Amino acid sequence: MKKFLHFLTTAILIAGSLLVIAPAHSAAGTVGTGNCQSTVGETSYFTASTSGNYCILTFKAAASTSTISSTWTVPSGVQAIQVLVVGGGGGGGSDIGGGGGGGRVIDSSTIVSPGAVTSLTAGQGGGSGNGTYSTNNTLNNTGGVTGTSSSFGSITALGGSGAIGRTKSSGTATGWDYNGWTGGGGGYGVTTVTAGVGGSSYQGGAGNNSHGGGGGGSGGAGSAGVTTGGAGGTGTNNSITGTSVCYGGGGGGGTNGTVGSATCGGAAGTSGNPTPTTATPGLGGGGGGGGGNASPNGGQGGSGVVIIRWLPGQTITFTQLADQNIDNYSSASLVATSTSSLAVTFSSSTPSICTVSLTTVTFATQGSCIIQADQIGNGSYQAAPSVSMTFTIGGVVQLTITSSTPFIYRTTETITVVTAGLAGKVTLKQGKVRIPGCISRNSSAGNSFTVTCVWKPSQRGNIAISAIFDPTSSTYSTTTQQFVSFIAGRTNKR
Repeated sequence: MKKFLHFLTTAILIAGSLLVIAPAHSAAGTVGTGNCQSTVGETSYFTASTSGNYCILTFKAAASTSTISSTWTVPSGVQAIQVLVVGGGGGGGSDIGGGGGGGRVIDSSTIVSPGAVTSLTAGQGGGSGNGTYSTNNTLNNTGGVTGTSSSFGSITALGGSGAIGRTKSSGTATGWDYNGWTGGGGGYGVTTVTAGVGGSSYQGGAGNNSHGGGGGGSGGAGSAGVTTGGAGGTGTNNSITGTSVCYGGGGGGGTNGTVGSATCGGAAGTSGNPTPTTATPGLGGGGGGGGGNASPNGGQGGSGVVIIRWLPGQTITFTQLADQNIDNYSSASLVATSTSSLAVTFSSSTPSICTVSLTTVTFATQGSCIIQADQIGNGSYQAAPSVSMTFTIGGVVQLTITSSTPFIYRTTETITVVTAGLAGKVTLKQGKVRIPGCISRNSSAGNSFTVTCVWKPSQRGNIAISAIFDPTSSTYSTTTQQFVSFIAGRTNKR
């Protein structure tokens, strides 16, 4: 019993440990309501909202310390979206360090396919520089880290570069990285900085002997530290959510006595704070602010974000028309509805075969008629995907009859009747009487029909033969076609 209780206790402890350390992830599911509902791969990372008639979906981590990935399934009927992709901001440098660079901001109008599953990534804000230059080592770097990229499908926004921290007595501070979109600011004593190698022309500002430079922003360069910490470069204002928000601003440079600020616009750090605190993380892909000397750690770069905006979609249900017989009817009515209840319009893709006026299709000749149904949308719904419907217009069957001419008196002859690839029955008659030896034959769809007659005419000269085709489908009419053949005498004598 003791052994059993020990085993049970151990099992409970292990199970409890597993429950404690297991990562908390929500399952795939739906977010949003009504016309704005959509399916995502990880519901906890998404926030659904609306702006007027538009659906808004924001994908972002709760904190800026991780890169997250998930999927979004394009809702039914949705063919066009606007997407904003913002890379993670760069971390600020420590010990009077520079401000981190802002992440790249991409605003794109994108064509999508209903039901398509798209991958999303929201980049991590770059880690901040920490500690002081006097204790700098591989685990305690004064430079900030570049933020990671955000993406929507193939649209990728690079993170901002990490800022440079304070220089050591020999050489520059370590830990910073210029592989981002914008440049990070220079820390104390760093007078030369460059733009991020990811492609932006916006670089961070240089530091001087008491102030760090501001980080480059998605909309402008950071300023140098002169009498205060340098201002971070301006970010990019965007109203995709219905409200103007600034994304990707550079972090402010640190100064002697306080940390740099990390507002989206990259305001400068201010001096004279008697009890400075760790720099605040950047907003929406903004760079972290530089640290001061009394509170040396820089600010964490802001989280990357992906925001999707779209008008609700709609779909069309088009009632299939049965095949038509032009001998019996000259037109038919078209019926289609949209999920938005907006009126559907029709057009003919085969005007030589059929034409359309409002909801009526008129038959011009035999053939395949293709009708397209459309709903162009309005301020509440985007256009519906077009739906096409095809039906056959039939009538009198065109027969092709071939035979040897002339027929030879009392000789077996072959008559071939081509029924235009239709199934039915073919009968051959002379006058009103079926030709002796020529029985009725069923024809197959897609094949010509061959009738072989063993026929010994009792007369010579011209005779009239009728080929009668009775189609299986009511789309086509029974057809009778005559041809005249000459019965010649045999050339050999008995």
